[in-house]
Amino acid sequence: MAEATLADLDRCPHGRHKGDTCAGHRGPGLFRGGCQGGLSLGNPWPATEGGDRIGTTVYGVPILQADLPAEGRPRWIRSRFRAELDDYRPVRWPPPGPYWCTGYGEDHSVVVAYLRLGDEVTAWWPEASGVDAEECEGITFTSRFARPDWWTGMEG
Repeated sequence: MAEATLADLDRCPHGRHKGDTCAGHRGPGLFRGGCQGGLSLGNPWPATEGGDRIGTTVYGVPILQADLPAEGRPRWIRSRFRAELDDYRPVRWPPPGPYWCTGYGEDHSVVVAYLRLGDEVTAWWPEASGVDAEECEGITFTSRFARPDWWTGMEG
């Protein structure tokens, strides 16, 4: 399966290799109406930095990071830190994983965020302080840390 998966990683959402003829689709979506000029624009997901989707099969079926062998899957860090009191959102979008505001201090908000191993919290929250981080097997959702509507990743 790994060989077939790797061969598909340059396909557009319609299942065509980059540069191949592609009729696309006419509705809203990642390519704003389909692949431009009738040619496939290829795989958009590695550049999105969000979610678990990494490609598409020839049939348009999503390829997820979970389809890769364990050594090819991302490793996650769960970080807890202080952020701006009035606006705890990240300065770059989308962040690599989901995040939540879990409370407030006198002059800060407390944020929990999942980042990929090697990512720095300050790349998304430059004001972050008091960072406490631990590596984890994957993203875990609970009633307190529910899956955000914007999160397209399949973990959890």
